[in-house]
Amino acid sequence: MTVRPGGTAVGVARARDLAAGRDISYETLVRMKAYFDRVVDAQAEAREDPESPASVAFLLWGGRPGYAWAKRELERRGL
Repeated sequence: MTVRPGGTAVGVARARDLAAGRDISYETLVRMKAYFDRVVDAQAEAREDPESPASVAFLLWGGRPGYAWAKRELERRGL
């Protein structure tokens, strides 16, 4: 399988932070949730073409589990 490029330097950095279990700042959690709120169509595209740039970017940010986690963390921290 050849994966086409996708994501940005920010998305790759986020994936590294999440994979390493680093603390994620409140500001970053807000950006994560905002990203997921904007890209609801990426999930549908991921099902159609898991190698598309939108799919790769969506998964770099944590995919559905990342979205759920960011929302829970924001609630826990008081947003």
